[in-house]
Amino acid sequence: AAVRKDCYVIGEAHRQERNKEPVKEGYVVVSWNEGEVLAKTGSRDATVNIEFYALKKDVFSRNQGILECDQMSDKQAVILGVGSGGSFVALELARAGIGSLILVDDDRFGYQNICRHQCGIHDVGKYKVDALAERIADINPFCKVYVFRNMVQYVDPKAFEKVLWDKSILLCCTDNRHFGYMCNELADKYHIPMIDAGCGPRASTGEIFYYK
Repeated sequence: AAVRKDCYVIGEAHRQERNKEPVKEGYVVVSWNEGEVLAKTGSRDATVNIEFYALKKDVFSRNQGILECDQMSDKQAVILGVGSGGSFVALELARAGIGSLILVDDDRFGYQNICRHQCGIHDVGKYKVDALAERIADINPFCKVYVFRNMVQYVDPKAFEKVLWDKSILLCCTDNRHFGYMCNELADKYHIPMIDAGCGPRASTGEIFYYK
């Protein structure tokens, strides 16, 4: 799974109690002792409030009855192009509880992308696939994310096949008809369904192609 790169360590956790003291003020050391949770901080006057929650249950609790997240956990989407459309689709699938996403795009995030993309100003300069993988990790830490910082025609087939799941769908989210043809060839080669959707200038028109 993807990991945020713009965070820092505020503490550590151990399965068994340790006599280790926090290394600095604000640092937290948590340990378990026969089912009891113990927490120490670098400040003697600080109080630590511990709240328990089940990550998977709580993250998707409001989807029950609308989306069956358990049925999504063994499915994967391959998204070719993670611009304004692809980034939106990726995050919605993450919220739905999908088990894996493969992100393919060679473009870097720029200031001109901010107004339409799901990422923000602090992501400028990053590869779009990397920035989006961090957002996905924030929403669904159970989702396995594989990134290819390249155009689809230059992706190593062996590397792609290594991370491709049996229950996959291919989503072409580029604004290039040539890539649509290439997605169709990939869908045919790996026997997976494909959807190619897009809008015309200023969303004046729209079209959807699919391969089953």
